[in-house]
Amino acid sequence: MHYLLIRFLGIAKPHRVDVHVPTVKANHKLLFGRGGVLVGLILLLAIVFPSPFLKPTTAKEIAASDPKLAAQTLIKEFDHSSDTATYLDTIDPYKYNTREIYVAQPYAQLSGLLHTPNLLQKYNSESPALQAAQLKEAQTYFDNSYPGKANVKNPLEQVIISLINMAAAGLYQPALNSASPTGNQTTYALRFLADTGVMDGHAEALGITTDQYGMLREEKGRIPPGAWWLAPIGLLNHTVLAHDDNGDRDGAIILGSLLLLLIAFPYIPGLNRLPEWLKVYKLLWRA
Repeated sequence: MHYLLIRFLGIAKPHRVDVHVPTVKANHKLLFGRGGVLVGLILLLAIVFPSPFLKPTTAKEIAASDPKLAAQTLIKEFDHSSDTATYLDTIDPYKYNTREIYVAQPYAQLSGLLHTPNLLQKYNSESPALQAAQLKEAQTYFDNSYPGKANVKNPLEQVIISLINMAAAGLYQPALNSASPTGNQTTYALRFLADTGVMDGHAEALGITTDQYGMLREEKGRIPPGAWWLAPIGLLNHTVLAHDDNGDRDGAIILGSLLLLLIAFPYIPGLNRLPEWLKVYKLLWRA
């Protein structure tokens, strides 16, 4: 049965009975020599065109270099207007309260560590009208006046300033990591960093955002490009999938189907003779 199947598929027949390929004894010294040259060339190119080392962005770095941005991001987490809080898709991977995760919990840890009154509890005990007024006042302060003198009567401003100092001291991000209930200690921190927009700015400066063909270019101006094997999906994303809401899925279907076709190519009757019809063997054989 197996023999009949092989005969039916046509893969047991020689491609060209009239073409005789000479057998040449392998010259192992030459082969190893060529391999050594190839390895040396790869190492040389790796030195000339190294992959850039990008220092990881941290909350400490942002709070120290741009405390105003850190404060504005914390306010957005508090009033649920950040990218994480407003994320909406067919799935909702961020089902947590950004006010609780990014403000309440780390501030509770800080006040407990320093043995200072929890001013956020004071804010929460106020009337809704007063809370709204103080929130608006804090937004205006961090947008326009910070790092000028804060209103000591506004507990929310004092809370945010404390968290900025906590981040600048390198304690805020570890507090976020320790709060993760899933074991993925980076999720909360990464979402906070993403909400600041700093990583987007770094990616855009390096030419690796989605509209710049993403990871196809490791760094702006680098030659050759980095992840060249992603070129097919990059081209699809900028052509037939440019306006596809399910681009990742459809791109995987297209490239997956092509891969399956290539795998099955030698077993498809008629199609497996295409190289012979195109005389591809002339490029490979010394006929």
